[in-house]
Amino acid sequence: MGKIAAGLALLTALPGWGQNFEVASIRRAVEGSRMGPFDSIQVSPRSVTMRSIRFRAVVAWAYGVRDFQVNGPDWMDQIGFDIAAKSGDAAKESELRLMLRALLAERFKLEAHTERKETTAWVLTVGKNGLNPAIKPSDTEGDPLVQPNLSKGEVVVKRAPVSNLVELLAKILRGPVVNETGLDGKFDATVNLLKYVPDGSSAPDIEALAIRAIQAEFGLKVEHRKTLMDFVIVDRADQAPVEN
Repeated sequence: MGKIAAGLALLTALPGWGQNFEVASIRRAVEGSRMGPFDSIQVSPRSVTMRSIRFRAVVAWAYGVRDFQVNGPDWMDQIGFDIAAKSGDAAKESELRLMLRALLAERFKLEAHTERKETTAWVLTVGKNGLNPAIKPSDTEGDPLVQPNLSKGEVVVKRAPVSNLVELLAKILRGPVVNETGLDGKFDATVNLLKYVPDGSSAPDIEALAIRAIQAEFGLKVEHRKTLMDFVIVDRADQAPVEN
């Protein structure tokens, strides 16, 4: 990303950019609170709530990237925070992310910029035959659901955008996954993983199994290669936020 674009990205993190949260509380998480890979983030049209969340994950959500795309000091993985922010008016998720950037600039004195770098990652694209016709756009209301059912060897997907599939795949493959499908909207599907277990295998490779299932069930292609990706570089951030 060029200097002008990076400057614009920084500008959106400044207080006063558009609408700000009406009320916001930021506190250190209780010492000993679990801060694992499943950080709790709850989003509604008027609020963002985070519990025992690492600062790196806070920045990642604010900028719409994954944790590994945020570079900065080591303490960002060592200190957790509870954040509850409410907006006076309903806002889109993209607007809530901008509002959180402004809040981080105000409370943590966050200064950051973005850089585009080449990295090796799993890249998700649409296969040569297109999306599997069995994958239907969702016509139901409610929160997205990606729910593994280990007893049946299934993964149930409801009202889920491709970004949710990317998150699940990143956890299984234990590495960065880049969405280059260009697909919008939300989808419903039930994926039976047991169909792709090789005959006679008592301990199948879960990574290979997931790749085979996604390619066959969704009509998507998964390949490990070099690609360009945006990274958020934290230039400055205070460990202790300004008091509420």
